[in-house]
Amino acid sequence: MEQHRAPQALPGEHNLRRLDHELLTLTELDRNGRFLMEYFCEAAEETNWPDQNKWHVYAALELMYDAHGEQGRGNGDAYITHPLRVAIDLCLQGAPPELVAAGLLHDTVEDTPEAVIKELATSTPETHLDADATIEHALKLLHAPGPYQSAAPLVDGVTNRAYPPEVRELTGDALIKGKHEFRANQINEHVERSELEAWLKFADTYDNIRTLVRHEALNGTPEQSQNLANLIAKYRLMIERWQSLVYERPPVIDECRIDICHERLEAAKVSLNAVPS
Repeated sequence: MEQHRAPQALPGEHNLRRLDHELLTLTELDRNGRFLMEYFCEAAEETNWPDQNKWHVYAALELMYDAHGEQGRGNGDAYITHPLRVAIDLCLQGAPPELVAAGLLHDTVEDTPEAVIKELATSTPETHLDADATIEHALKLLHAPGPYQSAAPLVDGVTNRAYPPEVRELTGDALIKGKHEFRANQINEHVERSELEAWLKFADTYDNIRTLVRHEALNGTPEQSQNLANLIAKYRLMIERWQSLVYERPPVIDECRIDICHERLEAAKVSLNAVPS
């Protein structure tokens, strides 16, 4: 895979945009994520992590594939393309191995099919889970002694919980706005709990925005177009919140990435407006 050799660092805006283009090109070339998988393994091998840490990361890679390997995304991509891009992004920024492993596993609790969680739980005796295990038990799988343990608190921190009653009681546009504000407010909690958790959450948001223009709703039904419009509004509010925090915690995220997110949201909005109603 020499023609897609991973860069070893992201020192500036030019390299960052080149990486973005390269990752999306790889996704287009192989919607199943094989090229991204090779790209990630190469980037991980270029790190100076101790062998045991690399083993933990590769174990997380295997679990991520077991959890999401059969899933697809709404735009036709394999599900694994998203956690792979998040992990590559973190790896090339010089993130520690536990954060890169968390990048691979960050959606495992929320989005793994329940049947897969049961299978994984019953095949891992040290978790002490039985065949009745549900998606809510996924964190026990991660927190059990073993290679995922160091990543588990970070995954736990970015896992979306249920909306509180005061949000669920709303209706119509007020409900949508309440959900968006609740998720934006959680950004402050990520930053307060851990710089690594905040870094992980932004990497997740960054990739979601990176792929927004390719969303199925651009060529879909009016309902899908409305869902995309809601996503644009949600991410715009979240990025504004990140922007307000960037000067308080500059190591967490840089202005260049914030600016790129603003550009992408505007591009998604323009593309959506161009869809015939």
